[in-house]
Amino acid sequence: MQLGGISEDELGSIENEIELLKGLSHPNIVRYMGTERTEAHLNIFLEYAPGGSLRQQLNENWGPLPQNRAAECTYQILSGLAYLHEKKIFHRDIKGANVLVAANGRLQLTDFGASKEMGHESIVSGLKGTPHWMAPEVIKGQQTVEGWGEADIWSVGCTVIEMLTAQMPWSIYPNPMAAMYHIANGERPQLPKEIEANLPAECKEFIFEKCCNPDVNSRSSVFDLLEHTWILQALESAAMAGAEGSSDWLPGPIDLDKNSRRKSKAERAKRARPFEHPQGQPLGIFGLHAFAINWRRVERFEHPQGFLGPFEHSVPLSFLQLTLFNNNRYHRRHHRSRHNQQQQQ
Repeated sequence: MQLGGISEDELGSIENEIELLKGLSHPNIVRYMGTERTEAHLNIFLEYAPGGSLRQQLNENWGPLPQNRAAECTYQILSGLAYLHEKKIFHRDIKGANVLVAANGRLQLTDFGASKEMGHESIVSGLKGTPHWMAPEVIKGQQTVEGWGEADIWSVGCTVIEMLTAQMPWSIYPNPMAAMYHIANGERPQLPKEIEANLPAECKEFIFEKCCNPDVNSRSSVFDLLEHTWILQALESAAMAGAEGSSDWLPGPIDLDKNSRRKSKAERAKRARPFEHPQGQPLGIFGLHAFAINWRRVERFEHPQGFLGPFEHSVPLSFLQLTLFNNNRYHRRHHRSRHNQQQQQ
């Protein structure tokens, strides 16, 4: 976190909130390990979750979840949320991107940047959340301090839709302002007809009546949702199938290697498409010639110096840069050869 523009009082409030989060300990909550403050930044250290986010797994590995798998994942999210609500802490931004997948497959809530403890002022108070997952009363600014718990429940329902579709809720309205307009008008998020037709009545009740209900007073508490029929049936089925832990409930394997940005040379060479520009455009004659000459040194149009920057992103060379790189090598060899000849004479 960059400290520019943040006053000492605001920074103190942020550090106090982080100290609060450091005291949280639950299997379905990412641990906050501590902070380090420098002149320009406040570094926050979190428990490492190599599986990435739930959204990432849905998009890259799993796709839409069967309803029973979605229920098992929802149980883990609710377990972490119940721990927070029991301590009068509201998350205020529950969505697939803020649910991480641990190495053992356990789902963990993270990103408490918008969270709030009841009875305490927060530097992050106000309109918080992500529009497509946001409750109607939050959009209209009508929620009370105690009402953030019901807003979390609405977001849980939206996250269930995200798991069932592998898309964000209100995906028919990619513009956030359009989605917020329909939410504020009291509409419920929709499921594709082909998916909704195959859902049991208990699942639809969970989403549309107990979670994504425009009437705040009709939503269930997180503790009641843990006892909902849809959740209990899924847990019973998992137990009968011999699932012994969260990793047995996962819809599929976790590709941990996708989260590592640095690949071995052999793997990169195996995946490289010969004679293709990194952005997909075909190469011209000179570009092809340059690639053929320099393929040993410039592997798939990567910078000759390899990986650059703190996060080890590879820097691709443009066609012009690659041609110039090849020409510079030629001219250096040419001038070196002429210099040697002159010295010999």
